[in-house]
Amino acid sequence: MKTTIKMVSLLVALVLITMACGNHNDPLYYDEQLAGDWKVSYYMQDDMQITKEQQPTWPTVNDGEITASFSEPATNASGGIQGIAVSNMYNGTYTITDHNNITFTNLVSTYAAEPEWTTLFHELTYATHFVIDGEQLFIFCSNGTTETTIVFNKY
Repeated sequence: MKTTIKMVSLLVALVLITMACGNHNDPLYYDEQLAGDWKVSYYMQDDMQITKEQQPTWPTVNDGEITASFSEPATNASGGIQGIAVSNMYNGTYTITDHNNITFTNLVSTYAAEPEWTTLFHELTYATHFVIDGEQLFIFCSNGTTETTIVFNKY
């Protein structure tokens, strides 16, 4: 009898652990924290941190900020992104696949003159994956020759 109770308890524990771990290939598992409003804090490129203070921006236009608003994803793990890159508005679609892989498509933008600070933001079209750590979002991009990380803070 004791052996049966132990076996049933072990089986229940294993089922609960398996359910808690779940199938993390489910795209919606990764999206919950992504939806919302973010601002670019800095870029990482060639092991260098690049801030808007280091690359001239226009503080009188959108306070020199680059913003991104991610919508809640649909059941197909696609959602919308829109924002302002200092002087230009943009929007498009993002799609998340397993293990936090992300792609951006249909990105369109107004095209007014831009400060130097926004040039690295265009690397978003080469996004490969992302990580959320607390209030920071890291989007990793690779254009084939250069690795760029765009670091956002939630606001």
